[in-house]
Amino acid sequence: MAELLALTGFWIFLYLLFNGLIFYGFKEKIIGFTMAGTVLSLALAFYSLSIGFSVAATNFMMVGLCIISMVTGLALSLYGLKDVVE
Repeated sequence: MAELLALTGFWIFLYLLFNGLIFYGFKEKIIGFTMAGTVLSLALAFYSLSIGFSVAATNFMMVGLCIISMVTGLALSLYGLKDVVE
């Protein structure tokens, strides 16, 4: 079960990373989609973080991976959103 949760966290990390990169690259064309993606990034980041803490007793690397995913995905998405709003 812990392996499944770790794999889920890894895919969420990849999603958040590419989500931020894609929304930053196409921010002029899909402003509303970027805002929706940023909200989705927030939800998935906190979800992955909660998974990480729930299996922290068996997999300490999961917590670090989830924190990295949260910071990376949110930073990229919010940076793209900042340029859209201005």
